[in-house]
Amino acid sequence: MALSAERLKRSKLFWILLVLGVVLLAGRLAGPSIAAAVVRKSLHELKGGYHGDIDEVDLSVMTGEVHILGMQIVKSNGLVPVPFIQIKDFTLGLVPQGWSWRTVLTLNELSVSLVDADAKAKQQWGPDFKLEELREKLPAELTALHIRDGQVHFRNFEAKPQVDAYVHNLEGDWENLDGCLPPGWPTCQSTVKAKAAVMGSGALLARGTFDREKGAKMQATAELDNLRPKQLNPALLEYVKIDAQNGRIDVDVRYSQHKEAQRLVLVPRLYNVDIAGNDTEQTSWIREAAAGVAAGWFERKRGKKAIAYKKSGAKGEWSLIDWGSDRAEDNAQGRADKVKDEAESDEAAERDAKRDERGEKTEGDDAKLGATKGESKTATAETSAELDRFAKPATKGVMADPKADKTAPVAKAR
Repeated sequence: MALSAERLKRSKLFWILLVLGVVLLAGRLAGPSIAAAVVRKSLHELKGGYHGDIDEVDLSVMTGEVHILGMQIVKSNGLVPVPFIQIKDFTLGLVPQGWSWRTVLTLNELSVSLVDADAKAKQQWGPDFKLEELREKLPAELTALHIRDGQVHFRNFEAKPQVDAYVHNLEGDWENLDGCLPPGWPTCQSTVKAKAAVMGSGALLARGTFDREKGAKMQATAELDNLRPKQLNPALLEYVKIDAQNGRIDVDVRYSQHKEAQRLVLVPRLYNVDIAGNDTEQTSWIREAAAGVAAGWFERKRGKKAIAYKKSGAKGEWSLIDWGSDRAEDNAQGRADKVKDEAESDEAAERDAKRDERGEKTEGDDAKLGATKGESKTATAETSAELDRFAKPATKGVMADPKADKTAPVAKAR
């Protein structure tokens, strides 16, 4: 009897494993077809005159990843010769986080083509898309987005010569995205970093943060090195009517956005840039003369002058501002103070504008409006640390760690 009971148990276990194996095999065989149908349906429903398709879907039972292969999105009218987006392998993975699961998206060999043209039908800027829709379609909350070996092109096929300004070898990581997709959670505290080659010779490093603690807030810094103006000539001829030769350009970029307020600072560093000065059908000697004077002025003021754009609501304005003289790491504190002062000024102006609309104003507001730049530096230690971490530029060729000890000695960027 004992032997029969043991055999019965083994028989039940065998049949359970057999049924489970059949179910997994059926799921492995049918799953890709079902997933492909769902993905194709979503791509066929794109708005704004675009539609998409895929080659196939592959499911990994062991890792739980879904690989969407050969994805592309094109403009439906057929007047644009390149797809808007091509992705060789769009991978959707699930990772455990506490008692729940999170989604990780990886875009392998991404290619994006933005196209300008005289006629709107031949332009390509992408479909109408809302991030709320992406959040609804994902199986779990998004926690990370990775880009591997990507490229982004700005093209104009009507220009002579044709314009193709691009970044390539793009590697990007946007992490800790939990609760960052709209409508979002106040606990959203994400970080982004990226590096890429620009037009063959240039090198781009960027990093930033995005959070929703006090409303949507984005801060980012970037360094572009060794850009050759001559490589941009097709775009300069088409849009500025000048012909640039020789030299190189480095640019530091600082960007911040909090709700409706935006701030952009460009710090150009020019080295032996030469404006050709030819007067042809594609160039204007007046513009080239003005561009030559401007280039010479910025070269003499290298690193000491910056171009700033400030926008609050619907109103925006450009200006020239003073900047630090060195690009070295040891000058990061001064830049942090500049960015902090500008951010605090923007936020104070935005608060006062809203209170004026409601007819509310206090003595504390008046004091804030009358505060000097030195007084604004007495902000809380928490806010100062956050802005210092945002504004400190990365050492050339290395992505700076925002958690690094700021008191430690650092190497010169140049």
